[in-house]
Amino acid sequence: EVNDARRWHRFLSPILSALSLETNPSPIKEALSIAGLAMGQVRPPLAPVSISTREAIHQAMQRWS
Repeated sequence: EVNDARRWHRFLSPILSALSLETNPSPIKEALSIAGLAMGQVRPPLAPVSISTREAIHQAMQRWS
């Protein structure tokens, strides 16, 4: 069980780190958009994610495809 938990942790760690780069729900919406599940833009007072965060999320999600 511990080894399974370690494998899951290593697998999920990059995307969880990328999703934590900015305030939610912006990174979550960006990840859903990258996955083809567009949820629309975030509304004020929130702002869209930065280009660097978008790239980090995209890179982390490439492991899953």
